[in-house]
Amino acid sequence: MKSLLSLSGQCHTVAQCTVSESFGRSKGWTCRVLVVWRRNHPEEAQIHWPVYDFINAHARYSTAWQRMICKSVGLYWDYGQAAVPSLDFRESPDVQHRSLLRGFGDALLDGTIRDLQDPLGLFWTAQKTDIVSRICTAVEDFCKWHFRELGVRDIFKANPTSYERLVYAVSMVIKQQSTQLNKQPYRHDASCA
Repeated sequence: MKSLLSLSGQCHTVAQCTVSESFGRSKGWTCRVLVVWRRNHPEEAQIHWPVYDFINAHARYSTAWQRMICKSVGLYWDYGQAAVPSLDFRESPDVQHRSLLRGFGDALLDGTIRDLQDPLGLFWTAQKTDIVSRICTAVEDFCKWHFRELGVRDIFKANPTSYERLVYAVSMVIKQQSTQLNKQPYRHDASCA
């Protein structure tokens, strides 16, 4: 896991949350939360409530698992913040989503630094295949759960591990949270101290 921790967060951090009100959890229950912000706007930092809800739904899992989910979705968030401006918006959304997820995997496997330059500004070092697999699986698990909770089951109907469906799901979750940063907070059932 040391290698995963070497990937620094540019637009996210993982924090500990203590539930200050009782919403199906004991008051004082603690968990890890993902805090995100738009690139160059750390003053807009807020808890990524869909990830909190996912962790809350799996409360019996360890803090290491919670940290892995937060870190993995946070890394995809960071990559999205860095890479979306370079997408070709003349392409269809499906092609853009595929390009984004493929680039995320490549950035994790190969690192983002080339010839002492990092055009994305992420400064990631190359990761081992098993680390990349764990990161992608964590993101996929979160997205599948999130869309099932929203009642969007047909995304995974034909093939639950379909690359195209995963691309769509991951990208839509990230896009949803990004647009919410300037709107009313995500509806959630917790208050964190």
